[in-house]
Amino acid sequence: MVSFRVTVDDRAVRTLLDRVAGGMADQVVERGVAQVTREVERDIKEALSGRTLNVRSNRYRSLITTAITRQGARTVGEVGTTFVGAMLHERGGTVSAPGRGPGAKGRRFLTVPLPAAMTGAGVPRFDAPTALAAGAFFPRARGGGPGRVLAEHAARGIRPLFALVRSVRIPARPIWGPAHERALRLLPETIARLLRVLIGEGR
Repeated sequence: MVSFRVTVDDRAVRTLLDRVAGGMADQVVERGVAQVTREVERDIKEALSGRTLNVRSNRYRSLITTAITRQGARTVGEVGTTFVGAMLHERGGTVSAPGRGPGAKGRRFLTVPLPAAMTGAGVPRFDAPTALAAGAFFPRARGGGPGRVLAEHAARGIRPLFALVRSVRIPARPIWGPAHERALRLLPETIARLLRVLIGEGR
């Protein structure tokens, strides 16, 4: 005679599978994609807030866009930007004056703002043409020709405003690549966690 019995059947599992098949799977995926997309957006904005790039203005951050859409049977989360310098910061590169090279036309130098032309956060207060219009000038170099500094008269002599250079090297500071790799790892983990919650609720 059996005194105790433990019966295991598939009723609870089938109930859960029926719920998932009844549309809850789509809800879990949509919720997971939305969570991961928001997490990626936060991660990118933190990287733009000093973790990877030094903060100078809010322009790059303000041009971050986020959208979650349905594309047929797929749920797609996208974080993007229209900031024109994003690729340069991501991959690095050299910015050269347009007037360089044989037959080239345009400016021969880039104007790089110096501390006197910037705010405490490192944002230019004005550009070189504005400085020239206000009376800035090119001090003579030691050899007698024009120097490669745009300056203004100050109480204690001459105050440099802009340095003139032929090119500037921008180091790579990847933000989007690491964020994409993290999203690929995070999505399966998030879906699995949401399914565990659903399984718990289905018990």
